[in-house]
Amino acid sequence: KAEPQRYVRNFSKCSTVSSLTPTTETHLSKSILEIATIVKITLRPVVAFYLNVLIIIGLFGCVCAICQSPQYVEIGGSAVLKCDFDVNTYNVYWYKNVSDSIPLIRFEKGNVPPISGYGFVDASYTIGNKGSLIIFDVSKNEEGTYKVLSFNKNSSITEIHLVVVYAHGTCEGEFPLINYCKGQTTCLVDFDSFQRLGCSFGCTEPAVELRWYIKHVGYNETISVNDTEESNGTLTIFMSSIEINKYIEEPLTQLVCEARGAAIGTRVLQASIFIDNSDGWESNGGNTKYYQINSRAILLCGENTEPSTFIWEKITGNKTEVVMFYDGDRQHLPIGNSQWYATERSTLVVKQVDITSEGIYRCKLYDGENYGAYEITLIVLVSPSPPFLLVDGCPQNTQPCIVNINKNIAYFNLTCKVYEVYPQLTLHIENNFPQGLELRSHTNSTDGRNNRYSVRTSAVFQLSESFSYSEDMFITCRALGVGASAMNYPEKKIRISYGKRLKNKFKPVSMSRIY
Repeated sequence: KAEPQRYVRNFSKCSTVSSLTPTTETHLSKSILEIATIVKITLRPVVAFYLNVLIIIGLFGCVCAICQSPQYVEIGGSAVLKCDFDVNTYNVYWYKNVSDSIPLIRFEKGNVPPISGYGFVDASYTIGNKGSLIIFDVSKNEEGTYKVLSFNKNSSITEIHLVVVYAHGTCEGEFPLINYCKGQTTCLVDFDSFQRLGCSFGCTEPAVELRWYIKHVGYNETISVNDTEESNGTLTIFMSSIEINKYIEEPLTQLVCEARGAAIGTRVLQASIFIDNSDGWESNGGNTKYYQINSRAILLCGENTEPSTFIWEKITGNKTEVVMFYDGDRQHLPIGNSQWYATERSTLVVKQVDITSEGIYRCKLYDGENYGAYEITLIVLVSPSPPFLLVDGCPQNTQPCIVNINKNIAYFNLTCKVYEVYPQLTLHIENNFPQGLELRSHTNSTDGRNNRYSVRTSAVFQLSESFSYSEDMFITCRALGVGASAMNYPEKKIRISYGKRLKNKFKPVSMSRIY
């Protein structure tokens, strides 16, 4: 028995035929095999061929041609059954069935016209320039085993090839559908969140095969699945979480559903689901980053490495959502936010931050060896309007100011405030005078609206006769808390003059009396 080989066109190439990979797409000439009885030729690796010496001389080499089998055609369109002949050397005859004696169509160079046959006459078929059969309107009737006879005009040798043809309906499915992927080719799911994993494909005529496998580095591990269902032309295979748990050994596992078969021709269609076992990632710490509203945020995933896979999650309260993951080939945005993108080195970029950008961002990274996790707390800052503290009676700027107190006033009020700031902050008034000025009371109020806060604090001071002015002594209004980070000048200093005006660069301000 001779194994199918790729064909060569002259005898000088026959010495290498044994090194070619056998395929099911080509067939050696039956005529050669039938007369291979006399001369033995040994090739490397050791393979023995017995050929008739007289025929070898007449053939001038290895008489051979290529016809692919099986081949798949789609119903309703045109199709080409591929064969590769030298039409200058061969006459080609296509038969609809192996047992037919009358050709469906023929090509005989030298005849006028060169193409003839009942299939050509009714305009259903023709022959291409390589001897391939062209079908103009494919129907289910095209299925079967075609016989292709080729006649070598130089040697008078006839070769017979068999081509198995499958006809299938139009298959609109571009990939199998995984029930957790919402119509996407790739998705990510937390292991604890699913119970039954299903993969479906809607083209089952004439046949389709679905299988699950785990994609490892360098190899694939096929998963045996016994739970299948076929309904209304759709095939579905299922796995329970208990079954999958047998295969989950790493923090991140890629499962691939693959469809192949006559229904989709020579294509192999795939969809992937990544299963995240959250407990398996090793924490590498984290930090906090502050960004002004409408600015660009750049979040580094730990060290500046180039991972094979990474995941970015956003945690807001008790809610965790995947904002992006990279599967080694391309990035995916499960929640469809165009404000995010990541670099090849796993850095997440938020193009323009707003209040909704706040949260804890967790990066999970696999570098081919280790699984690590890193957290960044992103806080958005909104500067107040105006962007500094305001003190009643003082100019609206960042400079210290002076207030004049009349000798006849025993008590006076000082109010400090800020408008439209985010996050919330507190204001505190500090008395830096060691004697002669006493802080008697302190009140605060906050008004929050549309994620903006207006904060006010008021203090009542009592003057005594021992009070004396000093350029080194201030009353200070200071902003405290995270919201203070939104201000370039989170404090305001107020000097107090008593009983006279001071000639200095600070503009004196008169304060109202409190009775």
